[in-house]
Amino acid sequence: MKLTSEKQLVLINLAFILLVTGNAFFPITVIRSILGLPALLFFPGYVLLLALFPAKNSLGNPERTALSFGASIAIVALIGMILSDTPFGVQLFTVLFSLWFFVLAIGGLALYRQRWVPSEQRYLIHLRWERRRAGFFSGVIAADRFKLFLILLLAYGLTFIPHLNYPYPLHVDEWMHLAYSRGIQEAGSTAVTAVPVYEFPDFSSGAITLKPGDVEPAFHVFWAEFQMVTGLSWLAVFRYFPGLIFLMTVLAIYAIARREGYGLEAAFLASLLPTNVTMLGPSLLVPVALGMMYLPLCLYLVLYQKTKTSYLLLAVIFSFLVLMHLPTAVILIIILVPFLAFAAARDWKHSATVLASAVVPLLAFSFPVVKVAPEFAGSFLHFTYLPAYLPYLPGPLSLWGYLPIIFFAAGVFLLSKKGGTQNYALILAGVLLLLHNISFSYWHRGVQIIYHRSPHFLMLLMSLLGGYALWRSRQLSWHSRFKVFSRHGLRYALVAIVIGLTLAEAVTYHTRAQFYHMIDEQDYASFVWIEQNLPGSYHKAILDPWKATAFIALARREVYTKIQHAPQEADSRAYDFLHDGCRDTGFLKENGISIVYSRESIDNDSLILLKDNIYVLPEK
Repeated sequence: MKLTSEKQLVLINLAFILLVTGNAFFPITVIRSILGLPALLFFPGYVLLLALFPAKNSLGNPERTALSFGASIAIVALIGMILSDTPFGVQLFTVLFSLWFFVLAIGGLALYRQRWVPSEQRYLIHLRWERRRAGFFSGVIAADRFKLFLILLLAYGLTFIPHLNYPYPLHVDEWMHLAYSRGIQEAGSTAVTAVPVYEFPDFSSGAITLKPGDVEPAFHVFWAEFQMVTGLSWLAVFRYFPGLIFLMTVLAIYAIARREGYGLEAAFLASLLPTNVTMLGPSLLVPVALGMMYLPLCLYLVLYQKTKTSYLLLAVIFSFLVLMHLPTAVILIIILVPFLAFAAARDWKHSATVLASAVVPLLAFSFPVVKVAPEFAGSFLHFTYLPAYLPYLPGPLSLWGYLPIIFFAAGVFLLSKKGGTQNYALILAGVLLLLHNISFSYWHRGVQIIYHRSPHFLMLLMSLLGGYALWRSRQLSWHSRFKVFSRHGLRYALVAIVIGLTLAEAVTYHTRAQFYHMIDEQDYASFVWIEQNLPGSYHKAILDPWKATAFIALARREVYTKIQHAPQEADSRAYDFLHDGCRDTGFLKENGISIVYSRESIDNDSLILLKDNIYVLPEK
């Protein structure tokens, strides 16, 4: 059975019809989730790619799939940003109808562009079930797609390990992102209030400056839209979807490396990337984890798609990245520079157009971020010592494992010996980031924000280089002196041992990694109870500052103080007040505090106990 573009667009529009009518008349979570997930994560980007790349030979299936995911997230977020500045706002049906209109309009463009492509060259999907005579299972297991499936399963499994026994967000940043996303849903706009302000450390003194406003609005808009449309609980989103995002990243790595023959090997090494509470990573639902997916996608467009449509797609991606996570956009531009520099000698127009596709969105859309947090923008230019309260990363690459690093070093040697401007550019990009991270790690010198957010981008580059070395190890041949093994059998046995040791090292790290368990089941139930039962006049609370960011996200109230980067003077006052039995009623009144949450004993007759550990100061 063949699905032409016309049939595909009919099915996609039918899905949107069912999604809209289902939300209007039958808002059942299961139905919303089944239809909402592809409507947000796949269909918009897929339809855009049908318009930009209508010929079947212009993109391979893995590349089209990976780009569809990446483009969909960017499109949904940008539509949300546009809606945020309109009277309609970011609401369920405005999001659904906007996405549907986008699919209809771009789908029409796709059909128009396909008219200029010969019928035999148009992209279509073949649906068939093929049973091979040699045995169905033996044929499937031998196929690369089955090996890729196992690697993707590994990537998701390693990422999910920290979530196995803890159903809540694992990092203070995740709670902050949850608060902003819920705030956008409530306000229908990125101009939200009653959310945790960002803390920006001064890079010379270490003092923290509080800045109201959102420096990552596109990230929060996307997840606000995602939760509204799918109806999934926020806990489910933060627990299960970091792994899905990382799965897309590994798929994108496979898509670009397979062009050179070592996609499976590069994907395997990428699937082992670690997560750390300081440098964050794929186990967390944070902007840098989402941004990693766009490194291989951008490299693919730059290296293998030198067309006007690829430049347009790059511009869309960078417009999203600047508003989603400015450091990611800057890091990607830094990585692309060696590729563009090497290519400029042969095709300077291509290099100039790619650079413009990345830099123009950076200049056009970074202003809102710079306006909110000038210290954030300044960190790209300041070369200072790392503040004492933010410990540097002691050998971040060692968290990935020693064997992947060995493969990386071998890959650098083998690719440099092989030659080619593309290989030299890949090596140079990896070495530049590595030198910067080593410089900052040991001498505390360099651009701080790049240091904190670049290790995973560096490891993705290293997985490409190491993947080539791992692939070459599979191609080795020698004469076996042992009759027990054939030459191929010995080679595969040694490769299997190396892969097994690499995997064992990665699993050991992932199972031992430490994460923030900021709240427990009792805290969660109490915070949700406050949100659902206390009137809005009780708007400010005092509690353990370490739990305060989670309280903001769940109870949707202000707090006296919270810990984000490091304890401050206000945090000490809060702890003193709580440890003293909350006896100072004047302290509560002076600071406008009407809610006290404490699991310690309370010695204050002015406070009324409403529920376990929840006290209020009566209104007068």
